[in-house]
Amino acid sequence: MRKLTGIIFILISVYARGQDPSQAIFSRKFTPTQLQEDFSLFRQSLEKMHPGIYRYTTRQAMDSIFNTAFENWGSQWSIKTSINYWH
Repeated sequence: MRKLTGIIFILISVYARGQDPSQAIFSRKFTPTQLQEDFSLFRQSLEKMHPGIYRYTTRQAMDSIFNTAFENWGSQWSIKTSINYWH
């Protein structure tokens, strides 16, 4: 019985397929509009919830950083590209 279970397990693992790469979340592309909407929500949340966002950096400097990042999304990005951009 153990041999049969082992053989079945090996056959299943050899023929089992993972997720289709074209459907993987890391290859999904987002439009600039979607990215900018996400970024706007991030900025609003950060400004509302962060207790010391302007403690060491002036509001003008932070606005400049936020505006530059917002404008940089002029083409489609994948999640993987976004992760690599921020690291």
